[in-house]
Amino acid sequence: TDTLLAAWAQLGGNLAVTFVVMMSAGILWWLWTAERWLVGGAAFAALWGISWQLGSIQWVVADEAERRSIALVHSQTPETVKWQSGAQEGLIDAHVRASLAVLRDHPNVKLIAWPETAIPTFIDAVQPQLLALQHQATAQGVTILTGTAIREDRIDGRQYFNSIATLTGDVHYDKRHLVPFSEYY
Repeated sequence: TDTLLAAWAQLGGNLAVTFVVMMSAGILWWLWTAERWLVGGAAFAALWGISWQLGSIQWVVADEAERRSIALVHSQTPETVKWQSGAQEGLIDAHVRASLAVLRDHPNVKLIAWPETAIPTFIDAVQPQLLALQHQATAQGVTILTGTAIREDRIDGRQYFNSIATLTGDVHYDKRHLVPFSEYY
């Protein structure tokens, strides 16, 4: 990622970078074993030249008027403890204390983000514990987002989601694709 090939990440993420790295390696192997140095050299130069050109494109332009300060809060609780019975209250309290410190010490912050499954239960089950923090954040114009589980009653039955949500749970995004081996319930 510290070469020109990192520019491919903007087009296709890590898969594009991996593909171009493998193409580069393949071309170098071909140069090493084949007698067609000119064709291989041209292919390698073209691939890296395109990479250089991609790196010179400014894909995103920052709008200074839209700039926001954010804070990331993490309780540093190991996964082995996070899901144990009785750990939930302490875990949430750690996030609340850290968020209150941000609200107190960093008045320019407009968004506080907690990690995925920072609340290792359904958000509606712990909203009384989060109410004071939510009121203080709202009074200061700060939004707090957290990773949590959400349950909804729908026409086709009760549905459960791994989501990112505001502390009230009324604004949320439900994960559509779970990443294998990254979280467990």
